[in-house]
Amino acid sequence: GSDFDILFSRSSDGGATWSDPACLNSNAPSYDSDNVPYVASAGGDKWVAAWKSSDSLGDTVGDDADVLLAKSTDGGSGRARSDR
Repeated sequence: GSDFDILFSRSSDGGATWSDPACLNSNAPSYDSDNVPYVASAGGDKWVAAWKSSDSLGDTVGDDADVLLAKSTDGGSGRARSDR
């Protein structure tokens, strides 16, 4: 689309090969921008991604910019769960 989105890719072989890029969050097809991503390890198989979003998430968080989160507790091998 014409907005910014956060994409990710996975490797299960130490970085020798990578999956095709995919959108990190389910609202990526909207025309609201997601940007300024940060990714951090929380130790072991735990990972957290945070980013700035202008999406109101169906008017549940207002019409200003917010910080959204996605976390993985399985080393990124499964679908990340998004939180606000």
